[in-house]
Amino acid sequence: MMDVDAGARVDEWRALLSRLPALWQELHVTKCRQDVIANRSASAVSSSPLVFRVDASEVQWRIRDLLQTIASRYDMQAGQVIRYRQPGELMVLLARHVTWVAKHADAEVWMDELSALDRQGWQVVNRPPDLIRLGVCGAALDDGFTCQAELWHEPGQTAVECPMCSTVTDVAHRKDQDLARAARYRAPLSVVVEALAATGVPVRLEQARKWTQRRDRHGRALLEPATTRADGTKLYEVGEVLRVATSRRAKRAGTSER
Repeated sequence: MMDVDAGARVDEWRALLSRLPALWQELHVTKCRQDVIANRSASAVSSSPLVFRVDASEVQWRIRDLLQTIASRYDMQAGQVIRYRQPGELMVLLARHVTWVAKHADAEVWMDELSALDRQGWQVVNRPPDLIRLGVCGAALDDGFTCQAELWHEPGQTAVECPMCSTVTDVAHRKDQDLARAARYRAPLSVVVEALAATGVPVRLEQARKWTQRRDRHGRALLEPATTRADGTKLYEVGEVLRVATSRRAKRAGTSER
């Protein structure tokens, strides 16, 4: 029979491992958001911003490295060939053998390191962007071509001037245009959520999954798939996910005002 302390350690490991998939997803969204910092290098040949993905990438790399280390120890002890696994496989493997992990001689060291990465990861996820990519300018030029300069804006900025052709672009209007063009695009829910989050729409994968389970007063799911692929993967329209996210946000705002 497992003693109380051992049981508590297993529960602690189980709780930590259960949080990792959500953190991994949020770190991926953070990288997709293409946050940037201004290029202040004296030797820089242009004033283009630098993509700032280092923190999220580093935390992901360290988490994967630690999980791979633990999995390799398990393979060795089980007499199996050590093999490299994808992050999702590592999380599933360790969750399946959580009792072995908790009882290992290095479990305390692993727990301290993974807990620190868990805390650091959420700090990275919550870091606000310095600049946000708006896309290519696209303004018509005198030579018949279109301006290919990249546009970046600060959070809350309503308009941005092109550094090459000086055309002023309305930030909200450009984002609305981009979303309208992508509205009928279909993809797995996680991909749609990542794409919307990258444009600044405040939606999380856990929220979107709950919308597929919740029912309205007519018994229909708040969010339904547009179609299903041959392999069984459900595909959702970007516009439909955006519609539900917008309506839920408006409903929450209305409730808070009353």
